[in-house]
Amino acid sequence: MDNLQYLSKKQKTLLISIPIIFITIIIISLFFYFQQKPKQINIIGLNEKTSSTPILDKDTLKAQLYRVILLNPDIKNSEISDAVLRDNSYSEETKDGITTANFIVDIDSIKQSYTISFSWSETEELSDSILIECPNIFESKYPDSYCIGMYTTSDSPELYLPYQGTTNSGVSYQINFKFYTGDEPFIEVSTKDCQNLDEAKTAAEVWLNTTPLKSLYPIEVKRFCN
Repeated sequence: MDNLQYLSKKQKTLLISIPIIFITIIIISLFFYFQQKPKQINIIGLNEKTSSTPILDKDTLKAQLYRVILLNPDIKNSEISDAVLRDNSYSEETKDGITTANFIVDIDSIKQSYTISFSWSETEELSDSILIECPNIFESKYPDSYCIGMYTTSDSPELYLPYQGTTNSGVSYQINFKFYTGDEPFIEVSTKDCQNLDEAKTAAEVWLNTTPLKSLYPIEVKRFCN
């Protein structure tokens, strides 16, 4: 005869309730786990390039990229799709047990590109191992889109300068961003060819016109000659 027949109604209820409670606890635990897990953006091509990287480090990178994207107030969560690691942008170097990878990702859904520097170690935990910044307009797949990175934006001078150029007639010049305490920042155009200062400045202005910088800062010419 089935042993259940000898159990009281209360015991039967308790016996049935135990697995239900157990399953409920598991469901609630999974719910809170996924609620607390940082949102991530998938990076297509990352696993193939960084096959030796710990999964936890890659998850941290994908979560950090998601947070950086949302620094731009015009981008909505629902608009963000997969990022794609750009072909031929990946480089990797290992030094003193620390591997650093540099690459660019493009996200078509929000018209954004980002440059990423990502470091990891198999023997130690690294701090500040991820740097996600805006590319300059020459590197970006979407030069008309405004970008906000961890420390830079699309019009940050450090994305473009210093720059060295040569005019059509062979005059060399350099463009630098200058900022002195108490003074307004400016763009400095310098050349050692004092006979062709105007030509160097004109060439520099033509190049600066291809960037967001000329409209933001005054231009000064510096002579490196007597």
